[in-house]
Amino acid sequence: MIKNTEKRIIALGYFDCVHIAHRQILQKTRDIALFSGIKSAAITFSDNVKSSHVYNLHERVRLLSGLVDDVITFDFTQNIKNMLPVDFLDMLSEKYGAVGFVCGYDHKFGKNAAGDCDLLVSYCKKKGYPVAVVDKMIDGGEVVSASRIKHLLQTGDIQSVNKFLYVPYHITAEVVRGKGQGHIFGFPTVNFMPEPNQILPKSGVYSTMSDIVLGKFKSVTNVGIKPTFNDTTISVETFIGDGFNGDLYDRNITVYFNKYLRDIKKFAGPDELKKQIFEDIRR
Repeated sequence: MIKNTEKRIIALGYFDCVHIAHRQILQKTRDIALFSGIKSAAITFSDNVKSSHVYNLHERVRLLSGLVDDVITFDFTQNIKNMLPVDFLDMLSEKYGAVGFVCGYDHKFGKNAAGDCDLLVSYCKKKGYPVAVVDKMIDGGEVVSASRIKHLLQTGDIQSVNKFLYVPYHITAEVVRGKGQGHIFGFPTVNFMPEPNQILPKSGVYSTMSDIVLGKFKSVTNVGIKPTFNDTTISVETFIGDGFNGDLYDRNITVYFNKYLRDIKKFAGPDELKKQIFEDIRR
């Protein structure tokens, strides 16, 4: 539980994906906090702050919790949306013990995104707070950013996505019941229903690793439709190999994506599809 009386150095951001440039911001936050003998923290917001996201609030909090002492979450209410930049910083100081801030070079905050790094530095100078603005990270001539990672994800370039993420790209969700087709293949299948604003990888078949209650198992994941069964619903279905045999319903499972294998195609029937899945798992 966050104690509002404790002093903190706070990283400003939304932190979708939690990529390696975010990690620099969070590491700088930890460094200043450790030097000051106080706690490090990061803020993030409810999912409605953006039209789409890679990871939902729950998953962002889980990832951020491994990098700072505290994670402070805000519902993106009209009150928060319309708060002037200085008022927002004052609120963080008064309610969450902020005595210093860190942000990325292009961060905007407050009503109409009117707050920027210059305003933050000026505010901290007046307050006598430590402040750091972390410069852009360049890789391959391009800035490492959430928008770049989203583009790579939507083109199916999982290997490049994973190079930029703090933790390899994954989907964590509760397993839902599908259409009872798993018995056809002779190995377990698990189904995920994407959230309405969740950005998924390009439609296709991926080499994955499934982390479940009994360990990690090699798997293959289909993202998109299932034309062999004339199913046009967009879903995520994972076929678990390595001899796993257990009940996964109503359990959480994390599927880590390794690489794109092939396009989705319509097979003549379940037997032909089953043969292809076995080949995919061996790849």
